[in-house]
Amino acid sequence: MTAHPFLAAVDRSDFVRPHGYVRRVAAGLIEASGPAGALGDLCEVECDRPGGEPGNAVALVFLLVINTIWLGSLDATRELVRERTVYQRESAIGVRLSAYLLSKLGVLFALSLVQTLVLTAVVTSFRPLEASTATFVAILGILALTGLVAVCMGLVISAAAGTEDQAVSITPLAVLPQILYAGSLVPIDSMVDIMAAFANVIFGRWALATMGTSLDMNERFAENAEFARVNRFGDDFFGVPEMQGLLTLAVFLVVFLAATALLLRRQARPASG
Repeated sequence: MTAHPFLAAVDRSDFVRPHGYVRRVAAGLIEASGPAGALGDLCEVECDRPGGEPGNAVALVFLLVINTIWLGSLDATRELVRERTVYQRESAIGVRLSAYLLSKLGVLFALSLVQTLVLTAVVTSFRPLEASTATFVAILGILALTGLVAVCMGLVISAAAGTEDQAVSITPLAVLPQILYAGSLVPIDSMVDIMAAFANVIFGRWALATMGTSLDMNERFAENAEFARVNRFGDDFFGVPEMQGLLTLAVFLVVFLAATALLLRRQARPASG
């Protein structure tokens, strides 16, 4: 049977060949890549700065963002709903909500960071971003924060859902707007006003824009005269200051955490009453 193109690329990569664990994680990423369905496509995208198409660079960054969001949300989507009775029993005997939530966040954040590191390292080992070490570290940091936001979104889903099956069913619906309104498939400048406004409350849009700023996408567009003439993104989309983008992602994280805490607090009341 023909190997998946992502795993074939992993096997060819000097960066990961000595590490069987990395290949097993890569296989898990493929199995979990669900609606993103993009890990195979990553192997076909060229984004080398000399001679590469800047549009392909945008596609690669978009696929990295979406897979990071999908994996992060999937990690967390069952975590609370499957232990609801346990949480209610523990809250009834005095376990603090903050302690319970922090215990979940510690494990999920660590898992998300490992997945982000493996995904980014494997992909960029055979499809380099042609960026400096400092830029690569910035990209990794943005993706890591995006994964943490996705984990918190998954916790909101898990806290709101009635059953595990319901939580799993809701997750693709929550990820879909991240795909449609991130600004890659349909650029923000091409959206009608109400949809463009809605895109501002999609954290995938801010992750993509911030990564594009770090990679100097506007400069890459300008270097390619042919692409510059048909540039659909305009000058503003990839002009988001990195700090503004990171702070915006942090706001999403806090909002999702607050929503999760509120839902858990409401669920604890019957058990503590």
